[in-house]
Amino acid sequence: LANVISGCPVLDASEPGIPPGLPLAMIRQDATLVLARADHRHAAWLQACAASLGMENVIVADQAVEAQCDITLFQEIISRGDTPPGEIVARTRHRMALGGRWYCLRARFDAAEVEGLPHGAEFVQAIAIPAPSLEAPRQILHIATGVNQTTAALEAKDESP
Repeated sequence: LANVISGCPVLDASEPGIPPGLPLAMIRQDATLVLARADHRHAAWLQACAASLGMENVIVADQAVEAQCDITLFQEIISRGDTPPGEIVARTRHRMALGGRWYCLRARFDAAEVEGLPHGAEFVQAIAIPAPSLEAPRQILHIATGVNQTTAALEAKDESP
């Protein structure tokens, strides 16, 4: 993911069982990585870990990714793991800025996973990432917010019959 994110703040929306993206923050010191953790003890541990490593580009939010209390919007949201891309978009689109991008790291590309994306999200491309020790390359699924879409318009479409 280090090669596709920009230097803007990035929300890591990976599932709780996935190790935090601290290596990404180490590689891309020009980008701020936001880690949202609902488990207060885990959030405190991550804050202490980042501080002890001198990682000033890591922000640990003591809340779930789905939390509605924080209105910070992101241009980029990443996810690693097996959560379907449609579910990631649905869980995080209230945190996505207009014109933003999701990057989902996957073991393989499955076209069926990107066919059922929520309204306002468009599959752009699958980017193959060489993985020398694995049989097949990993895939980064690039998903973008729809052209001329706003969060209010997306929510209205979802609530229509």
